[in-house]
Amino acid sequence: ARVALCELSGVGRKVADCVLLFAYAHDGCVPVDTHCLQLAQTRILPSIRGLSLTPAVYIRIVARFHELFGASHAGWAFMVLFVGELSDFKRHVAARLAPAGPTDAQGAGEAATPPPAQHPDSAGHGRRE
Repeated sequence: ARVALCELSGVGRKVADCVLLFAYAHDGCVPVDTHCLQLAQTRILPSIRGLSLTPAVYIRIVARFHELFGASHAGWAFMVLFVGELSDFKRHVAARLAPAGPTDAQGAGEAATPPPAQHPDSAGHGRRE
């Protein structure tokens, strides 16, 4: 499937892997771009620090994700790690985990815990963050 996608004008391995991961449930596809390269260099494959993203480095990164997270879920493992590195997400998590002061209705030892926020794409379908 990747080979057929790469035959399309302007489609390389990364875009083909994105299509396969997100549209065709090929959960082992790891779309390697500069973000994935940086994550690999700092977190899972420090031996490639300082290297550019070449086809050989792409293959090494994918192999490492498969080794660590299993070939059947490596693409989604990358996405979870990628989101975890986003500064907006880090701020969101920190705000959600920060202890809140007690409210009038609570005792002094209880922290206020907000209810789960409605997911913006849920349109009332009950999904929660």
